[in-house]
Amino acid sequence: MLDALIDFLRANSTSFSRSDNPLSEELSRAESYLKLMQLRLGGRLGYEVTCSPSVASCQVPTACVLVLAENAVKHGIERNPSNGAITIRCYVEGLMLVIDVENDGPGLATASAVSQGGLYNLRERLRLAFGGSSRLKVEERAEGGVRASLRMPLATEGA
Repeated sequence: MLDALIDFLRANSTSFSRSDNPLSEELSRAESYLKLMQLRLGGRLGYEVTCSPSVASCQVPTACVLVLAENAVKHGIERNPSNGAITIRCYVEGLMLVIDVENDGPGLATASAVSQGGLYNLRERLRLAFGGSSRLKVEERAEGGVRASLRMPLATEGA
């Protein structure tokens, strides 16, 4: 557990000073967090991260994936008395980078207001960075659980 905590702290120590980072770094930070939560929750948490190689260098707001992963654990997995899973998928749709974070927890009905805290702050950061060209949508999944879908214009490192 200490090794996982050290990895998480190292991943976060320098990147929070920047307004954006490559998606690959943000995914690494989210995976470090999920590894810690997996140790904390035992067998109750499973996760999978998939990212199209073509978007790994895209610049994204700092901690945007981490905020979504934290919410998926806090409002999804921790509130679910049985085992649960989180899936993070990153891909391109048209001219947009899409980051989907899904959990198979109890859904929005038992979650606290999605307009508060981390999601509210993330929406505000997206508005400042991209104006009206980005979107964060949180919705119930038909098969149960919640999907947070973040869409923003493609931006690669050095662009």
